[in-house]
Order: sequence, then structure tokens, then C-alpha cells
Amino acid sequence: MIKKIIGSAIALVLTFTFVIKLSISEERIMLCTLGSDILFLDDRTCYSYFSFFGISDELQQIVKEEYGISAILSANTKTRFNLADELINLGIDINSSNPADGLNIPPLHSTIVQDDLIAFDWLLTNGADAHITYHETGENAFEFLNNTYAKKPTANREKMLVFFE
Repeated sequence: MIKKIIGSAIALVLTFTFVIKLSISEERIMLCTLGSDILFLDDRTCYSYFSFFGISDELQQIVKEEYGISAILSANTKTRFNLADELINLGIDINSSNPADGLNIPPLHSTIVQDDLIAFDWLLTNGADAHITYHETGENAFEFLNNTYAKKPTANREKMLVFFE
């Protein structure tokens, strides 16, 4: 009886996932993974789509041209790191900025502005280059952090400084 229920549940999930694949764009599913609502679906459910089907070449190109890792990590979901891991494993540059925001701020600099210690740590742990300079200020991540901390100190930025000691 339990095997039958589990089998039915798996079949239902696979059918539902297949229907989603046919009716919603991968970009929309990615946005859902990053916290944008799709009726009846949360970020983990949307991320499960990528776990099952993978990330298409088309979506990789969209991320390169329109989002960058900065935009992925700006989301306020736990699945942002899962998605970023997969994208980096597929060749998306961990140092890629968000080309569509008009700022082109490097990811480490972006986490400093956003005061996001978790994403900052994730980027450094996964090989982000702290020497890349932000074209607007000419500062690498350490210099940018020092100046930002001097103007607007926070507990997270203070902890970020420890990474550079």
C-alpha cells in the first residue's frame, strides 16, 4: 500500500514537472527559484525542476547576457546558492556582474553593498577574484569594503573585513 502511494506521488510529481516544462519558460522557473512567485510553487519546488532536467544552454546564455552571478546571489532564497553552484559548474563566470542593471558591479562588491555576508563568504569560498576592480570606483573588493565600511559600518561588513586579514 505504501509503495503504491509513493509510486503515485512520484508519478504525480514527474507529470507535474513535465507539464511545467512545457508551459513555463526556464527563465521564469529560474526566477521562481530565486523567489519570484509562480502560483502554487515555492523556490525549492522550482529548483527541483533544474535538479531533474538540468539547465539548458539557452538559459545559460540568458544568465550570461542578462543576469550574471550577481543577480542570482542577490535573491533572498536558500536555493540561490544551489542554482549558482550549477551555473558555475556549467561555465558561468563566478566574477560576472549583472549586465542588465547598468552598474556592472562585480559580485563581491555587490555583496558588500547589499551587506550580504553569506553570499560574500560563498563567493570567496568558491573562487571569486577579490582583485577585480569596480570600474566606477577603481577599487578592488578590499578597498571597496574599507571605504564602504568607513561610510556605513555594519556588523556584516566588519566580519567581511576579517576575510582579508
